[in-house]
Amino acid sequence: MRHGTTLAAAAIFLVALFLLLGSAREHGLTVDEAHYVGIGRRMIERGDWKMPCAVLHPPLSYYANSLLLFGEDLPDSIWTLSDGDERGRSLCRALPGNRLLLLSRIPIVVLALVLLLFVFSETKRRFGKAAGVFALLLAAFEPNLLAHGSLATQDLLLTLFSFLAVVRFRRYREEGGRANLAIAGASLGLALLSKYSALVLLAIVPATALADRAGPRFLLRFGAALLLALAVLYAAYAPLVLHDARAPLVGERLLPAPYAAGIEQQREANRGHRSYFMGEISDRGWLAYYPVAFLVKTPLPFLLLSLVGMSLLARRGRKSDLVWLALPPLLYTLFFVFASRINIGLRYVLPVYPFLAVAGGYAASAASRRAARAGVLLLFAWHAGGTALASPHFLAYFNEAAGGTEGGARILLDSNLDWGQDLPSLRRFLSDRGYDGVYLGYFGADDPARYGIRCRYLPGWTYAPPPEAHERSLSFRPDPELVAISRMLLQGVWTPDPGVYAWLEEYPRVATIGGSIVIFDIGGDPKAHEKLAAAYRRAGLTDLFEDEMRQRGPGG
Repeated sequence: MRHGTTLAAAAIFLVALFLLLGSAREHGLTVDEAHYVGIGRRMIERGDWKMPCAVLHPPLSYYANSLLLFGEDLPDSIWTLSDGDERGRSLCRALPGNRLLLLSRIPIVVLALVLLLFVFSETKRRFGKAAGVFALLLAAFEPNLLAHGSLATQDLLLTLFSFLAVVRFRRYREEGGRANLAIAGASLGLALLSKYSALVLLAIVPATALADRAGPRFLLRFGAALLLALAVLYAAYAPLVLHDARAPLVGERLLPAPYAAGIEQQREANRGHRSYFMGEISDRGWLAYYPVAFLVKTPLPFLLLSLVGMSLLARRGRKSDLVWLALPPLLYTLFFVFASRINIGLRYVLPVYPFLAVAGGYAASAASRRAARAGVLLLFAWHAGGTALASPHFLAYFNEAAGGTEGGARILLDSNLDWGQDLPSLRRFLSDRGYDGVYLGYFGADDPARYGIRCRYLPGWTYAPPPEAHERSLSFRPDPELVAISRMLLQGVWTPDPGVYAWLEEYPRVATIGGSIVIFDIGGDPKAHEKLAAAYRRAGLTDLFEDEMRQRGPGG
């Protein structure tokens, strides 16, 4: 049995690695990655926290995504760029192909595997070997974990260290021991270094412990662990003072100065952020956003097994297990439901998934009757099969209840589906079909020219194309006349009004690329050229407006 468990776990890890690397290799530069890739190297080498977006997040993810970049030749001039998007594009151009992106993502892939290891080991410790394998299988095929475990962003790190911190605080609650407390405190510090939203753990951990009838002694020890977490936090900012002894290290509330500045930036950002939800566009947010996002972007077998697991824990009187598995994800989600106006992605509540995977693993292992076991096997086949079919486009995954990616696009956008990631897939589609190029309405920070995509840019308003792209657009006319447009623009999230490109839905759809880009055939229709011209005029692109009007032809 021991060897069988080991072999099963090893096989699942290998499949997860294959899926993660496939996703990391497939996708282009996402909106957020443009601001983050490589800047950890600059921070360590120069102590530079003045770059655009340097304090937007704590530095741990920056350090992680830069680990494999120290031996690469990156021009110093890139770091003087004042625009974060252009800096990210320039860094990607500095190395051939998508080498820089892949090198930036590999450390996150490794940490995603570490998360899977902790899910497996914690479940096995609590509920047995079979439960451990089942929990591992649930987590390894969870599309949201795979999506963000293959990108050079913060969400996977926060998920890993939040889970580890809660697990170790529980271990200390049960067993005591300085080692457990030290690991818990260090993990909390690493979570705080992953994303500012980890600050909510300072309330979640004590609240969970109190619900598990912990006494004053635990709260006192939690305070000691908090001091260790603060020490870890300060240690991460050592490059700041090593390169400039005059740089202010201590900011407000005894936090590192860049950390305090970043919290203030996030507070300002939380005043409102334009987003899309079920056909509405708003910068105020919706109370239902995160619950609905969770329900439509999580595989249905995962939802069912985790719910059954929690129910079984309650029915069997395993109160401590129920408290430590249910309360942290519940409180974490409630925080974002009621306190956050930033409704741009399920990734904000990604830390709930490891806890639910543990509960789901317990449910699967509890099946004793033959029919129940057969049902469990069918659920896992459904879970793994659905995720495999979505590969490598895990970011755009929506479950069957949502209607898949196509139905999900009517419910959620942003980093749930369209994060500017699909230019490599677009390039492959055009090459396979022998198409010379397209009209391109692209939402994102990447550069189509980097992939050899010839296009006439359509106005995107939020993300301006590289300066040289304007001249390329003037000199290029797509044949056949295809319009490839990001769903964020098609739905009008960041356009002057939602209808700027909505008329494209009246034309034949040629293909959907990776979930985020839709291609329409306007077939030389003079009315279509008039509407494209209107978009150029609205964006102040007079020369493109005039050229597009000329393309109406005699029938215009």
